[in-house]
Amino acid sequence: MSIFSLLSASTVLIYLAVGIYVLRLDTRRGLNRIFFLTTLLLSHWSLAYAFFYSSPDKSLCWLWYKISSPGWCFLPASLLHFFLALTGRKGFLKHRWALPLIYLPAIIFTFQAITGILFVRDFQPTDYGWYEVVAMDSAWYWLFNTYYLGYAVLGFFFTYAWGRASRRVMEQKQSRLIVISGIATILLIMLVNMVFPLLNITSIVLVEPILMIIWISGIWVAITRYRLMSLTPAIAIDKIINQIRDTLILTDLQNRIMLINSLLATMLGFDEKDITGRPVESLFMEKESILETIAMIKQDPQQEVQCELHYQAATTGNLIPVSMSMSAIKDRNDEIIGIVFLGRDIRQMKQLLKEIELRERSEKELRDVEEHYKALIANSTDIITIIDAKGALTFISPSITSVLGYGAESLLHQEPCRYINEQDLDNARSVFTDIVNHPHAGRSRQLRIRHADGSYRMFQVILQNLLDNPSVKGIIANARDITDRKVVEDQLKKAHDELESRVRERTQELTQANERLQQEIQERIRMDEKLRKHSKYLAALHETNLALMNRLQLSDLLNSIVVYDTTLLDTPNGYICIVDESQSYLATMAGKGIFEARIGDRIYPHQGLAGKVWQAGHMMTTDNYSLLENRIPGADLDTIASLITIPLKSESGVMGVIGLAHTESGKTFDEEEIALLLQFAQFASIAMDNARLYTSVQQELMERKKAEDALQMTELKYHYLFLNMEDGFAYHKILYDEEKGPVDFICLEANNAFEKITGITKEDLINRRFSEIYTRYAGVHLSRDDGIHISADDQESGEWPRQDILLNLMDIYRKSSLNEEMEGFTDQYSQALERWYTVSNYSPQEGYFATIFHDITERKRLEQSLKHMAHHDILTDLPNRLLFYDRLTQTLAQASRHYQMVAVMILDLDYFKEVNDTYGHDIGDMLLKVVSRKLAGNIRVIDTVARIGGDEFTFILPDIKSFNDVYKIIQRIFHSFSLPVSISTHQLSISPSMGIAIFPTDSRDMETLLKYADIALYRAKDKGRNTYQFYNPSMNPD
Repeated sequence: MSIFSLLSASTVLIYLAVGIYVLRLDTRRGLNRIFFLTTLLLSHWSLAYAFFYSSPDKSLCWLWYKISSPGWCFLPASLLHFFLALTGRKGFLKHRWALPLIYLPAIIFTFQAITGILFVRDFQPTDYGWYEVVAMDSAWYWLFNTYYLGYAVLGFFFTYAWGRASRRVMEQKQSRLIVISGIATILLIMLVNMVFPLLNITSIVLVEPILMIIWISGIWVAITRYRLMSLTPAIAIDKIINQIRDTLILTDLQNRIMLINSLLATMLGFDEKDITGRPVESLFMEKESILETIAMIKQDPQQEVQCELHYQAATTGNLIPVSMSMSAIKDRNDEIIGIVFLGRDIRQMKQLLKEIELRERSEKELRDVEEHYKALIANSTDIITIIDAKGALTFISPSITSVLGYGAESLLHQEPCRYINEQDLDNARSVFTDIVNHPHAGRSRQLRIRHADGSYRMFQVILQNLLDNPSVKGIIANARDITDRKVVEDQLKKAHDELESRVRERTQELTQANERLQQEIQERIRMDEKLRKHSKYLAALHETNLALMNRLQLSDLLNSIVVYDTTLLDTPNGYICIVDESQSYLATMAGKGIFEARIGDRIYPHQGLAGKVWQAGHMMTTDNYSLLENRIPGADLDTIASLITIPLKSESGVMGVIGLAHTESGKTFDEEEIALLLQFAQFASIAMDNARLYTSVQQELMERKKAEDALQMTELKYHYLFLNMEDGFAYHKILYDEEKGPVDFICLEANNAFEKITGITKEDLINRRFSEIYTRYAGVHLSRDDGIHISADDQESGEWPRQDILLNLMDIYRKSSLNEEMEGFTDQYSQALERWYTVSNYSPQEGYFATIFHDITERKRLEQSLKHMAHHDILTDLPNRLLFYDRLTQTLAQASRHYQMVAVMILDLDYFKEVNDTYGHDIGDMLLKVVSRKLAGNIRVIDTVARIGGDEFTFILPDIKSFNDVYKIIQRIFHSFSLPVSISTHQLSISPSMGIAIFPTDSRDMETLLKYADIALYRAKDKGRNTYQFYNPSMNPD
């Protein structure tokens, strides 16, 4: 027996077990029965193929193939039937023709499979069983595959649409499980049944009944985890809540909405997820009344309040009247735990009451009309007549006398045509003949009728055929004198024509204004795009400025300027020239690209574009270098297409020039690039000034030492400088014992700044032993070896506010008295004053020493700020890429020396781009700040987390004892992402994916470790994201 026979036999038991389990969940439910039928078909198919795989000859293969055909022929129809029942399309299934239409193809294909060739032409033996030779030239083959695939696609489409439309998370998850596992199964079956035959792969046996276990597994997970085809009390309650015809709201004791049914969500246009947690009064117009009623129910939970309220729709703002019942919900201890609101939509009832009221009012009005009918006719200004079928007048209202001047009796039984203008007579006869032949018809005409004085008046005549009405038996003619109205209508028509003309003119003006507005909008869009591009340039320029400010060595700075300006304007060719001290030529100090070979060249005034800019003092460009006069010769420079050169200026004038060049034909520098380069030149000029200033400061400090030696020789100059300098200065004499050993020192001179810095007045300091100042401390003594010492208890007490300054003086004394080599100056920090000082000290002669305190606090703060900005991310304040690489280099070097393990991790936020696209970059930036705090708060003190770009973060975990240390940190990080993040008014859920590489297990090289961590990161993303992966060599691409 082959392995496929055993597998197929095993799937029979699985299909039957799952089918029986589902049927027992609810034997009366149609959906469960249809699924049981599906598992029976699968079991039949698998059982027949278990014998098929192990058939000894071809005749038995054909036999088991035909026996199995009902299973695989009826399976697509059964699955479509199951999907239609699952997705609630019962209306379709109730039609008599629905099930025959679904199962008819299955019957036809089963008959064809048993009696002829469906899609298998022959069987061939292989090492694993029998292989089907597919009849791909047969129309039956393609019809069957179309049936198979079409039914599957329809079923999955219905299931997917059902899941998308459902408001229940459980049904959404059921839908995804069924569709994903089903599609995976169909694709594998198509691969075996259609793709392999097209590729002439004949060594794979038919494994479709075994592959169906994938879809059944998806169904099993949906059943066990998400209660598919199971009726639990919770699901039943949920369905009942969503099927009741009244709206339902459940709140907690803080009046927050905990639950609403689907009827209310649909009625108000809310999503159930969005409304949960909102105050219940926000749904109603009567907010204060709601709160008062809730408070009353909380005081007396036994009562049930009935009232009429109004919901307020979310989208339209319309008010919806409801008859509301409110009562308390209690727990088993009879304690109130919430309020339930049951509301019935009474819009139809109100409309019905309104219609009843309107009908009663109409009937009353009708009775009033009947009561006053004769009076109305008698007093009407219209002439009302009744004409019989022969055209004679049988009734004339009395108003004819006042309107036309005739007596009503004199016109009875006469034909009205006798009084109509001859020009309207044919029209009148035609309409009378027409209305006589059309019972209940109505007609209207304008006719001129003769007045008793012989003039003609214009009348609007309305005719109504009531010949078959026994109470009338004639044609009612209502004639209204509209002579005056016609005059007004003519005037109105004339005015209307004039208004139409004005409207057309105004419309044309508005059209032109709209065109101008569209042009302004387009211009604003172009300006906005230009502004965004300019902002991008400014950001790059800011980063460049920070980097340049850290370069204090002139040669290093000049090279950096060339690197940064070529990077900013995206060109490989740039140079910088500095004016020689003799002011006679420009020296090329740094170059890149075609200018690299020109380093060291001299450029004289008006030679080339650089020489011209030096002399002119302003920026120059050329878009055709070959036409430039007095250009510098050289084959390498002849390749230049366009060139821009900008002067570097200081207060004293032009100190150099920078230039950039394009070698591509037709490529030039636009206005934005020129503006950017001009700003960059300003920053570069400042940086060069700083570098030169730094050099001059260094020289000044060296010369200051010489000046101080000279000042000791001239007391007048010494006192002048001493009294007016801002630095703290003191001059001390060392005291020796009889054995020429130093025992103490006294201060001979001290200026005001020294008094302010140390906090010791001149009276307490001048000509007094320094040990006397410390009489409050125990254990003060001097020795040749150790100098002054203060006990640990006294040092910790911190009673003296300037203790750190005085201890510094003691250290200077110790070095001077023992003739140790003293540094020229050192930077010291005073904890008490919170200030930085440069402590300069020297011994002009044996037995004496001087101390100078120079306040450098502001410079230190500026240096620290610039250093921090250069090594940290501006948005999150985490280490940036530069600091990360520096720390990683040091960590790996230390780990290599001490044989330690280091973990390098890369973390990427899943679907972060969708956050930016949905909520905007401001929300995205705030989310990055929150994530950065989470990451920094879940690592050790010795660890490093850095942001190296976008939503990508890197970690350094040094001194790892075991993999368990890494697991703990990873678990803390992932746990911190388990809850949604509150950003502004949004609740955002974000998850990370992470890749880890270990030093030295995976590699000892830094770049390789980062590459391996990145490979592991993308493997984590391939596995569905929100997970982590340790690197292993099998992840490497082939």
